[in-house]
Amino acid sequence: MRQFQDELSTVRKFATQMSGRSRSVAFGWAASLDQARYNVSLIVDRWRYFNESAQDRLQMTPVEFELYGTIPSVHHAPEICSELENMLARTNRYIDALEAFSTDEVRIIHEMADAFTLEINEDKDYITEIAVQFEAQAGEVALSPDASTGLIMIGETEDSPQYGETFAQTREIFMSHLKEG
Repeated sequence: MRQFQDELSTVRKFATQMSGRSRSVAFGWAASLDQARYNVSLIVDRWRYFNESAQDRLQMTPVEFELYGTIPSVHHAPEICSELENMLARTNRYIDALEAFSTDEVRIIHEMADAFTLEINEDKDYITEIAVQFEAQAGEVALSPDASTGLIMIGETEDSPQYGETFAQTREIFMSHLKEG
């Protein structure tokens, strides 16, 4: 989500810099604007691919449904991706048709970028809610990487911790590795 927001900010920035200029006069800014639009498309495409390829593994268990029942099903993500792709197509057609960027046209580009943010805000709120619930459920279970691979396995078996505990502990190990350099 953060990278998506960063690219939208870049679109806004270069659209603002193009204000009152034509594509040919501000070619560098126009190219940067086009690159940011392309990056937004790639992010949405990657998000769709991730959700489609991982859909079976992202299904909630009955326990998870009881804990996180307020979150949308994984089938909601492709719907959001489709809506974002439609919005991107409209936005790109609009920008592609511009030879010069008037103040009003730049304002419209900003409004289009704001619409993307509104489209993903609900999902961002759901993701935040899940993270908060993971934090609330994190316990004091010792967690160490697998001796043979060095990886921390996330999943439930009879002798493994719950997802929330595993997530919190994995994050702590990761953060300590980052601090160590």
